[in-house]
Amino acid sequence: MNEHPLEHTVEQDLLCSLRMLLKRYALMRQPVTLASGGASSIYIDCRQVYFRGEAQFLLGELFFKKMLEIEALHKPFLACGGMAMGSIPLTIALTTAAFRRGRPLPGCAVRKERKQHGTQSQIEGSSSLLKGSEVIVVEDVVTTAS
Repeated sequence: MNEHPLEHTVEQDLLCSLRMLLKRYALMRQPVTLASGGASSIYIDCRQVYFRGEAQFLLGELFFKKMLEIEALHKPFLACGGMAMGSIPLTIALTTAAFRRGRPLPGCAVRKERKQHGTQSQIEGSSSLLKGSEVIVVEDVVTTAS
């Protein structure tokens, strides 16, 4: 927490920049039907933001900081990833932020179904995962706080 109420942190600046991108590119005020079948008059399509280079940088920095906070209470993560397709840009943002700091943090993406061709993988990037590895999971969609 800031000692002085007017003091800004780098994290606050990153969050402010990310909020501006979300407001400009992702916020839609129109009726939409959610995957759950529920209805909403507001929809935030984060995909319109996280495929942008600026957002990749911002998300990577914010995710890396949050990962370190979790690791302080837990044990170190050896990889990150989530369900394809939504987790892929978020995974790349985090692995790139880790790389900038000299920290190896491979990423992976889990397919809904195993590929029927090539390596027939269900987990892309699995060759860098060790059995029992702690993996931080990233996800691009949250519709409720429950």
